[in-house]
Order: sequence, then C-alpha cells, then structure tokens
Amino acid sequence: MVQVVFLKYDGRPHRSYPARWLGEDSDGTWLGVTAGTVARVDGDREAIREEPYVLPGGLTRVALQRGSLVVSSSQGGGSKDTWVLAE
Repeated sequence: MVQVVFLKYDGRPHRSYPARWLGEDSDGTWLGVTAGTVARVDGDREAIREEPYVLPGGLTRVALQRGSLVVSSSQGGGSKDTWVLAE
C-alpha cells in the first residue's frame, strides 16, 4: 500500500488516502483505490469512497511562477511529474 497525499498551495492538508500500487507501464505509475476506502479531507474530516477507481500516480499541478498561487493550467499554472517513493 502507498499513501496518496494532496496538499493545498500553502502546505495545509487537502486530501489523503491509502491506495494500492498496481504497477507501471509506458503511461506511468498506476494506483488503485477500493470501494469503502476512508479519505481524510482537510486533515480532519473523513469521506468514504463509494466506488473503486484507478488513478495515474504521475502528475501534480503547480504554479509556474515563483510566489504565484495559481495552479490551474487554464490560468497560467502547469504540471510536474510526481514519483511514488515508498510503499
């Protein structure tokens, strides 16, 4: 299992949940989340995933200009590769 962690632009917790490492291929790293998985929302609230899903583990939205809070690609943000470093 791996822990998927999303942080807000200022470093505060956004969402985190356990996922299963499914493997890698030419499209990247793949993670799976089972139905009934409990996610932490905003660091304290819990939300339960009602359906299973698969997600690519290789993309993070980022602000491209130092000090900018904009991460939306439609408003000047961009993306970077993300690596799963530990199981």
